Amino acid sequence: MINYLPGYGFVIGALFQLLEFCLLGTIYTVQNEAMIRSIYEVKWYLLPADERRMWSFMLHKSQNAVNLTIGGLAVLNVETFVEIIKTIYQCFAMLINFVK
Repeated sequence: MINYLPGYGFVIGALFQLLEFCLLGTIYTVQNEAMIRSIYEVKWYLLPADERRMWSFMLHKSQNAVNLTIGGLAVLNVETFVEIIKTIYQCFAMLINFVK
């Protein structure tokens, strides 16, 4: 059981896939915040009326940002990845204590 190589490969692949999606969620959130800052920095009072309406629509949409989530339960980002890894480690450590 200790030297089961396909199991190691599966665990490494699963962790890499989880990390990949968590990094994607973090990048998505950071880029969304940068876009919000860019929208706020626009001198809207100098814009023509039709562009002001588009600016206000973008501002409204940016205030209700969409995030990547895990089934609608939690936001998918690096902090969530760390929490998942910590929980897996705690469960693994508990199982090892039960075996010993």
